[in-house]
Amino acid sequence: MAQSVRQPAKVLTVREVSEYLRVHPSTIYRLLRQRQLPAFRVGSDWRFNVEAIDRWRAAMEEGGRPVAKPAAPHRRRRSASGYALARRPRALRASRRAGGRSATYRPMIGRGALQT
Repeated sequence: MAQSVRQPAKVLTVREVSEYLRVHPSTIYRLLRQRQLPAFRVGSDWRFNVEAIDRWRAAMEEGGRPVAKPAAPHRRRRSASGYALARRPRALRASRRAGGRSATYRPMIGRGALQT
């Protein structure tokens, strides 16, 4: 009785899948951003299952380009003034402990972000 041994799935990196598909790595990242390419993350790196890529490629050859799924929402970054305002209470506390205005608090007043 022969036992069937399952081979582990072949997993590729961004560079390897770009060579496999013969496209530039930036194209891979663009397709990932548009959520058109099957992939998963390992930490901060993307990985691709070869079988999933082959199925995706076959579907693209049959039906053409898929409609892009909406991208994941991005977190908004604070603007410089938003950062200064967010830091104000901490800087103000530090300046009060120091008995006056601290060096971190003084530059914020000079830029007009804060009023005295």
